[in-house]
Amino acid sequence: MHMEYTNKFSFHPPNASLKINRLDDTEEGEYELTINIRFSNDAQPVKKTKSIKVTVDVPVSRPLIRLTPATAAIEDKDNVTLSCWVQNGTRVQYRWLRETNPLQPGARHTLSDGHSVLRISPVRKADMGNYTCEASNYISRQQSQKLPLNVFYGPYNLAVNSDIGLQTGQVFTVDPGELVSFDCWADSNPPNTYVWISKGINFTEVIMTGPRFEVKSLTLAHREDYTCRAYNNVTQKQDEAQFTIVVAGLGIGREKHSQVGSSISPVAAITVTSLIVITCMVFVLFRKACHPQKGRKYLSKKYYVL
Repeated sequence: MHMEYTNKFSFHPPNASLKINRLDDTEEGEYELTINIRFSNDAQPVKKTKSIKVTVDVPVSRPLIRLTPATAAIEDKDNVTLSCWVQNGTRVQYRWLRETNPLQPGARHTLSDGHSVLRISPVRKADMGNYTCEASNYISRQQSQKLPLNVFYGPYNLAVNSDIGLQTGQVFTVDPGELVSFDCWADSNPPNTYVWISKGINFTEVIMTGPRFEVKSLTLAHREDYTCRAYNNVTQKQDEAQFTIVVAGLGIGREKHSQVGSSISPVAAITVTSLIVITCMVFVLFRKACHPQKGRKYLSKKYYVL
């Protein structure tokens, strides 16, 4: 044995065992043992050689991750790269998770050799969430801190709604004089800006901005067409929803607006009252028709006695 190894290695006779006193990754490698055996009846020794490979594993430290670019990405335009590494560890294997779900390679998700780098191209709304890198080897496992990925997207699923009047598809029927309010909403990040547009045969007019539109139905014609336009100033995308307001004296809007607690409508009350009156009149007429016949029999009988 060389003198430079005397502090790290020691022999344990009589079986020639080799002990590594302070194991670190520098001791990893191929070890060869050579034995010369001399038999009493043979002048030449018999040489035997045996090799063994020693593998040293170092526990992994907590992984570090980096997002490039560090700012939010725009859907269908930007690509993002997530990188993961450890400061300590041997034969490290990497795995990526979004929230708690492992990520698999796909059409938009590619992994480098060893899976330490995840590339998303292009990024989409579904990629939003918290990402975690897991590093492991044969003797240890560690997870990184969560790294959020923010994606600018939309607008999606634009819709116009109102709690006043009767809605049939994109047509709202309201009472004359009703204060009508409409809400416009679409899924978007960041939030959309909204514009309300009045459309006629020969004109188009922007009447207000914001997610809510209010108008008195007395100021409306019998039928008017409107459009709500949602615009995302980051993605540069927009969507529109068209709807029609019809003014008709159906009493629908007032009932909803005042939120009357009675479950019987005025029309139903009048109908019930009319049926009661008619029933009473029939009963009285029937009684009058029967009463005179009984009277005549009584008088004839009285006259006969006299």
